[in-house]
Amino acid sequence: MAAFRASLKYKIRQLGENSFEVAKISENVALCLFNKGEYQGAVSSFLDALRVKKLHFGEDSDEVATTSNNLGN
Repeated sequence: MAAFRASLKYKIRQLGENSFEVAKISENVALCLFNKGEYQGAVSSFLDALRVKKLHFGEDSDEVATTSNNLGN
């Protein structure tokens, strides 16, 4: 988990918070948190990933659908 958080901070500094790479890492963080039972943090990370994916791919993309599905679980 610490490695994902470090990677996320690095990518945000390098690429900005609206980078697709940042969204992928945010979703990985969310999945880890969810699996640890830390649902509040998971929801926050899923929402961050979803916001960025909508910017890049639009509402009707497979990427957005996958993240929305993960958020709904």
